[in-house]
Amino acid sequence: MQPHRTAALAEVVAGRSATVAQVVGGPRGLLGGTLHLPGEGPYDGTLGGEREDQVVAAQARALLRAGRTGRIHRPP
Repeated sequence: MQPHRTAALAEVVAGRSATVAQVVGGPRGLLGGTLHLPGEGPYDGTLGGEREDQVVAAQARALLRAGRTGRIHRPP
């Protein structure tokens, strides 16, 4: 299991909210990039660049707060 998934799972087991964002399509060099997003606090990991990470982190946290899952399209 990837470290970001393990960290998110540990958060959930401890009763805290967390999510993981992972690149599942696009350029080969970005595939598999992950972010671990605890419910509060800084995220860990990268999807390819700081701007992309911030945009995806904000959208992933919005989904987490809403109790939903979904596909997020990272900015080009």
